[in-house]
Amino acid sequence: DSWTWCRLGQICDILNGYAYKSSKYVSKSNNQVIRLGNVKKDSLLINDKQVYISDEYAKATESFKIKDNDILVTLTGTREKRDYFYCTVYHKTEGSPNLYLNQRVGLLRCNTNVIIPKMLKIMLNGEDLLSTIFATETGTANQGNIGTSNVQKLLLALPPISEQKRIVNRLEKIMQITKTL
Repeated sequence: DSWTWCRLGQICDILNGYAYKSSKYVSKSNNQVIRLGNVKKDSLLINDKQVYISDEYAKATESFKIKDNDILVTLTGTREKRDYFYCTVYHKTEGSPNLYLNQRVGLLRCNTNVIIPKMLKIMLNGEDLLSTIFATETGTANQGNIGTSNVQKLLLALPPISEQKRIVNRLEKIMQITKTL
């Protein structure tokens, strides 16, 4: 009875990535661009296929900087294969580079008074939500795309924060147990 229905866009800011120009990449800096290949289900591969931008370019695109607890989601893949819409929660660690969002990578920034990012990630990996979002897939030839407007419209059954915490803790314990088997 305490759960409520809401649209994802009501509880999260949703951002598309920026079309960083490869001609402006630099050999090394503290500003890394996160591309489709860096985002996998439940992981962020920041050491794979690294590309960097200058401090000036980073400052000019500051609104695309990824923050702690942002959820990253891939919005492009192979049409009708469901090999995308991978999501992961970003956790900034000391000494890690500044990360910037490239095009076709989406970002969900949760209102943490309403939803815990880990809970949203669990929900986004659920078969019902995946089926709903992939029903909106567009694209031609082999490329499939999910639009952020369709992500915003996703309907969620949202438990209270205290229940979200219990669900996340329980699932994390279960996952730890299954990893040891």
